[in-house]
Amino acid sequence: MPRFDFIRETTAAPSFRVEQVKSGFDLQTDHITEHFKGDIAIEGKAWNIGLIVGRSGTGKSTIAREVFAASYPKPHEYGTRAIVDEMPGSTSYKEITALFTAVGFSSPPSWLKPYAVLSNGERMRVDLAYAILSDADPIVFDEFTSVVDRDIAKICSYAMAKSVRSLGRKFIAISCHDDIIDWLEPDWVYDTNSQTFTFLGRQRTRPAIQLDIIHCADKKAAWEIFRKYHYLNTDIHKGADCYIAVLAGKPVAFVAMLQFPHPLNKTLCRVHRWVTLPDYQGVGIGTALLNRVSSRYKAAGRDVRLVSSQINVMRGLKANWMMMEIGRGKKFGNSGLSSLNKTNSSKRTVASMKYTGA
Repeated sequence: MPRFDFIRETTAAPSFRVEQVKSGFDLQTDHITEHFKGDIAIEGKAWNIGLIVGRSGTGKSTIAREVFAASYPKPHEYGTRAIVDEMPGSTSYKEITALFTAVGFSSPPSWLKPYAVLSNGERMRVDLAYAILSDADPIVFDEFTSVVDRDIAKICSYAMAKSVRSLGRKFIAISCHDDIIDWLEPDWVYDTNSQTFTFLGRQRTRPAIQLDIIHCADKKAAWEIFRKYHYLNTDIHKGADCYIAVLAGKPVAFVAMLQFPHPLNKTLCRVHRWVTLPDYQGVGIGTALLNRVSSRYKAAGRDVRLVSSQINVMRGLKANWMMMEIGRGKKFGNSGLSSLNKTNSSKRTVASMKYTGA
């Protein structure tokens, strides 16, 4: 293994409709035999990501069940509890939330939703998190990206590849779509259309993500797209300066900047709202938007600050941001800032950062 050579036989149970099919299409038998033979030559090779790809009906799942039988996923039935409670019971809250962030499922409100109401893109990331926490080796993921929009499929492929490699795990995607190859960047591909195996190694093929940054003329309309995904407060201050990131004609991320009423530092401004739509998380789109807008503000002589309780996300900013403090937040007192929010950070662990990039 994983050289394979096997036969699958199927016989339809006798029925009136079966006989109609046989006679209507001149079939001589209701006995179907399929022969699968090939070699997924990965023994002794270093790899993290594999892809079994081909048209529907070419045997992708059948081959995966045979070759990777010990790892092929058994159906998991999610219940109606919050998805954070659906993860394997032996894992800690810290491990679960860190992994959710790593796979691009980084919206705390979504962690409290049941699986049934999540988007297809979110479900894919939850399924990956569950498989990782279940210690599957390798992780076999059937019907990969088959139920999501193709632009989202590419983003999900990149996010999953990034997290799998960072965790040092092995992941095998099974898909009928070859448009994800450049984004998943697999180390090997088995094509069931041609029954050929190709070992690629670690080759960087992913296209650049092209974002357009747009200053919002109608901030309320722009915020309406993103407001339900902000994890604390869905209001936006009337004095905020707002920007959105657009990918392939679709708004995917939002950031709002606001003057900070500090008695001494008149150049101080803060990141007021920062949101990336769930299906586009995990690939750095939100960070790219935040950094590009913050860079403009710094060039104009502004001192840009960010405070958030999503510390796992904040740690990913270290290339262009300096951590100022981590700890329990303080009430805003008489600074005037309390009037900008209905919530404050007095009961939460928060991180405070300063933009230091170019």
